Amino acid sequence: MCFGVLGSDNAAALTIDASASLPGINPAGQPSFNFNDSGNDYSGTIDSWYTNIVYIAYNGTGNGYTLYAYSEGDFTYWEDETTSYQGIDGTFSLEAQFNDDGSFNAAGTNTVSITGLIPDIGVDGSDPLDPLMMATLTDFAFQDDLVGFSIDNISCATGIINCVTGPESVYFYTAANFPDIGSLAGNDYQTTMASKTTVPVPAAAWLMLSGLGLLGAFAQRRRRTA
Repeated sequence: MCFGVLGSDNAAALTIDASASLPGINPAGQPSFNFNDSGNDYSGTIDSWYTNIVYIAYNGTGNGYTLYAYSEGDFTYWEDETTSYQGIDGTFSLEAQFNDDGSFNAAGTNTVSITGLIPDIGVDGSDPLDPLMMATLTDFAFQDDLVGFSIDNISCATGIINCVTGPESVYFYTAANFPDIGSLAGNDYQTTMASKTTVPVPAAAWLMLSGLGLLGAFAQRRRRTA
C-alpha cells in the first residue's frame, strides 16, 4: 500500500488514506479524487471544501429513503500512488436509493459524479454535463464511520489516466458513526463527511499494492483517532 503526501496552509503534511475497505466493496487505491475537511482532521487527510453534507431523506411509506452526499471546493486528483495534482472548483455529488427496511435499492436511481478543473494537466470537467468522472452505484456497505459503494458504468473526462469502466468503489468517512438506515423508522438524518475517496483502481494494480499488508492496521488507527 502506498500513500501520497500533500501539504496545506492550515495543517501539517499528512498522507491520504488509501486503506478503506468494506465487505463486498472493492478496496480503495489510485487513481482517485479526494475531497477532505482541512478544518476538522477526521481521517489524516488534507484538502479543503466548503459544503459538506450527508443527508438521508425519508420519502414516505413504500417509497424508502434517499441518501444525498455532497461537497464542493478544492480537491486532489491522485493519478497513481505517488503523483497528484491539485483540482479547483470541484463538486462531489452522490445520490442513492434505499427501501423502507434500509436495504440498498439497486434498481433505483443511484449515481455519483465529480466535476472540477485540474489546471496542471488541462483537464476541465467543470460542466456538470461533462464531469471528471461519473458512475452508477451498484452496492452498499458500512461499518462504524466508513461508508462504501460499489460503482460501475464509469466514464471519465479525457486526461484522467487509468480510468476503468468498472466495477470499482466510492468511500467516505462520516463525522459520526453511520446509522442503519432501516432503524431511522421514517425519520430523516444528517451528518457531515470527513473525507471522500472515489476510486477506479485496476484489479491487477490492487493485488500488487495490497502485498504490503498495511490495510487493517491503518484503518483501525484512523478510526481510533477520528
